Amino acid sequence: MSARILRFFLFITLGLLLLAGCVVPSSALAVLVTYPTTGAQLPLYQEVTVNSMINAPDGWSRAELWINSDLVRLDLFDPASPHPNVIAQPWIPTTAGPTLIRVEVYDKEGRRQARSEVAVMVIESGPTPTSLSPTPSPTATATPEPTPANCTMAVTFLYDVTIPEGTVLSPGTWFTKTWRVQNSGTCDWENYQLVFVRGSLLAGTSPTALPALAAGNTVDVSLYLLSPSYEGTYEGIWMVQAKNGSLVGPELKVNIRIPKPTATPTATATKTPTPTPTATKTATPTATKTSTTTPTKSSTLTATLTRTPTPTQTTTLTQTHTHTSTSTPTTTLTPTTTATDASSSSDKLLTVPLLLPANTTDTLKAKCDPGYLLVSGGYAIPKEVTVLSSQPDGQTWLLTVKNQSSSAQMVSVYARCLANQKDELTLVKQDLKIPANTTANKPVSCPNSAYAIADANPGNQPAGLTLRGSLPNGTRWIFSIYNDTSRELTYHAAVICLQSSAEVTRVTSDATHLDATLPQSVDEHCPSGTRPLGGGYSFQNSPLIIVNRPSALGWLVGVEPSSSAPANIIASVVCLAGPE
Repeated sequence: MSARILRFFLFITLGLLLLAGCVVPSSALAVLVTYPTTGAQLPLYQEVTVNSMINAPDGWSRAELWINSDLVRLDLFDPASPHPNVIAQPWIPTTAGPTLIRVEVYDKEGRRQARSEVAVMVIESGPTPTSLSPTPSPTATATPEPTPANCTMAVTFLYDVTIPEGTVLSPGTWFTKTWRVQNSGTCDWENYQLVFVRGSLLAGTSPTALPALAAGNTVDVSLYLLSPSYEGTYEGIWMVQAKNGSLVGPELKVNIRIPKPTATPTATATKTPTPTPTATKTATPTATKTSTTTPTKSSTLTATLTRTPTPTQTTTLTQTHTHTSTSTPTTTLTPTTTATDASSSSDKLLTVPLLLPANTTDTLKAKCDPGYLLVSGGYAIPKEVTVLSSQPDGQTWLLTVKNQSSSAQMVSVYARCLANQKDELTLVKQDLKIPANTTANKPVSCPNSAYAIADANPGNQPAGLTLRGSLPNGTRWIFSIYNDTSRELTYHAAVICLQSSAEVTRVTSDATHLDATLPQSVDEHCPSGTRPLGGGYSFQNSPLIIVNRPSALGWLVGVEPSSSAPANIIASVVCLAGPE
């Protein structure tokens, strides 16, 4: 060992001894890194599992793995694990040289109470360490193998289909995270998989097998994850791994936030002592939970979305029928509602994902809680799925979709819920006559100078009509509809109108040029100090709309090109002035 390396280990050892002599433990909680040990040599780019034992008579909440000054992994206490106080944290060294490994453990109240450190040397070549953990963890293994000479491996991240960055979730909630990616290389994907790289695992399964995918095609990649049980922001990084072990960029990120719990008078839990573990050096990795989604609540419907008849309108304003669907009642996955922050800290953006079986029609529901006002809704679907209807029903946004493919597809329904909103909503329905072989711009007006804030699709639209634009315009909503038949057809339009004393404005994006081959999206945001309501879009040519939904700060539109011709698209969002 060189003099430089020896001096490094002597310095680290002396520092640890001084630290141990000066710090008086504030609790009985303690942690010890059992592997690797100080002085070990670890090979570059080969996965190593950092094993630790935790002594926590009063319990613990999370364990962080730090490499030098970087947090590379966070694991939560798992009472279902056979050895909950033995932690196995995989890590892939990516930089050669002296490296300090540190594990920090937090108590049940979220306070950092204990840590353990070891100093190792990461080497570029040499023998595999004899003390390497015999139980490899199912996470990313970056093998520096050359890319095949006859093709290139590449991945392009397109957008988040579900759970966009910053989504706020309830503690202990199962949810589905879906990314849309493209195989942008020239190699077809065979035996590729999704692997966890760093951050918070959130009970995800690594590796997760990916379907075979030809070069140039797109796919939705999904994980079933569990939100932590305590407040904070959590981020996990995943990547696509080729069959030769190479990690193919970019990084795929899941980023969620658990809000601070509302103070309520509750009884103080009696602490149950946890016996000191008798762990062996063969660490048992944390067990992967089987995804069990939470059924949608069936609370009593609160009719805050009213349909008030107006004498000056020729539309149908009262809707009393019960929505029925041609769904096949064999869906095995019950969706879970999650909430995302909007510009107001109390407003909610609900997301309900569903794995829709092949050749199935089903209805998804996103329901606002009592005390909230449902103002808009929408969807995110793959190109293999068709939207049959997307409309409000009281406090619930209903999305009826049909999977026309031979494989299951991930779809999501969205609903924006305004907190403590006392204003009145009206659903205005109107039949629009569209002449043959014409693109017609048809307005639908709101009654009593109410603001047009969102549109809806009640379904049963005739074949031959294409909605090329659906945009807010003050008290009116403008529908741009193309009729490619030789006869007049009727489009069934629906608009949600808000009667409010606060100012309502709209923000429209500049025209975004779309690539003729890649799916793209536009997310238009409300300005600071306003709250997003609903939104719409307009486009040239005929891309396929696969995302049309409220986003955390505005309105998101995503398209899949349906021809080789380039196109432009704009997104528009309606915003309510002032805080809630």
